Amino acid sequence: MEWKRTIRLLVAFLGTSMVGFCPVEDEPPVRSEHRARVVIDQVESVPLILTVHGQRNKDGRIRFIGSVDREDGALLVHWDLLCDPNPHGSASIDGLFEIVGPFEGSVRLDLPIDPLVEGPVALRTSSSLRARSDAGGVTFAVGPGECAWAALIDGRASVRHGRGPFAIERPTAGVTGTRSWSTGEAPDEPIVVKAVRDTMSVRTACMLEAGSSAILTGRVQLFGDPANFVFREDVAPELVESTIPRRSNGITIVVPGAGARGQGGSGQINKPSGVVRPSRPSKSDG
Repeated sequence: MEWKRTIRLLVAFLGTSMVGFCPVEDEPPVRSEHRARVVIDQVESVPLILTVHGQRNKDGRIRFIGSVDREDGALLVHWDLLCDPNPHGSASIDGLFEIVGPFEGSVRLDLPIDPLVEGPVALRTSSSLRARSDAGGVTFAVGPGECAWAALIDGRASVRHGRGPFAIERPTAGVTGTRSWSTGEAPDEPIVVKAVRDTMSVRTACMLEAGSSAILTGRVQLFGDPANFVFREDVAPELVESTIPRRSNGITIVVPGAGARGQGGSGQINKPSGVVRPSRPSKSDG
């Protein structure tokens, strides 16, 4: 599949922000200063890897919001996620992916944690799924060995919701009912992972036909003991209860795409589409 080499940035600005593009080989490894990685991996396509800078909200969390279009300009994937990379209190990822068919593959956001936690951490997570179709039939499906929503620590799935294979069908066009899952939420015991040495991630996987779309919403919280915190930087930032240490603002997209060097292409710098608009609202029932 050919990628349209433009990204629509949907940004809720708190102050002045910057959009820039650079070749993937010039980009340093993903670090925690307002930065995350979005990976769109479709069957029989080269994975699209986006390094995104978020915008700090008034509550201290960082918002990552954006979209990828198809070659014809139609929406492929939209994401809107509020993230806290600091486990002081709890680190978290909270938000949604919207995917428009035809699509077969996965979408993932990787959030570098800072400080790291060299000791046991507890996870609590919840997720939900709703799909829409322009015609009757299979509206949403998950293949064998996949799951609709997953929470990952250091690249390994720690929690899986909506394990495949399964399919959601409608006799006519319209919106499906909502499917919901939770793991480790009170009164249940949380999931315990031995450490976090790099990232916390959320991932969704699905199969959608043309004319179908899905919104997958989820939240994952990570709790650690401050005695086990190890900061990525030489000097630990000052911790303020219920906030994240402040860092510089800015939004950057790096688009390796199918033409990046190392993938058989020219690796040319991608140019912005110049489309900046408010956040897309979630589609309502009806």
